Amino acid sequence: MQSMQTILSETNQKLIIQGELVSNLRTQVLNTQNMLEKKDNQLNSQKNATISLQKSLKKERRKTKLYKITSTIGGAAILLLLVQK
Repeated sequence: MQSMQTILSETNQKLIIQGELVSNLRTQVLNTQNMLEKKDNQLNSQKNATISLQKSLKKERRKTKLYKITSTIGGAAILLLLVQK
């Protein structure tokens, strides 16, 4: 009778430990899912920032090109005026 109680007690203890292990694993899975979600959000933010920066860079390149063209035209116009006198 005593050995049966010992076996039942050990079995109950193992079941409790097993339940705790399952609970810990579930917590780890949730933590991993949360980390992946945060990384996905970071990646999306970086993609959006990259797109925005590329648009700004294109705009600035256009401005720079326009300034170069107008400076060249202005310089040529001044040179023509100087040559005509």
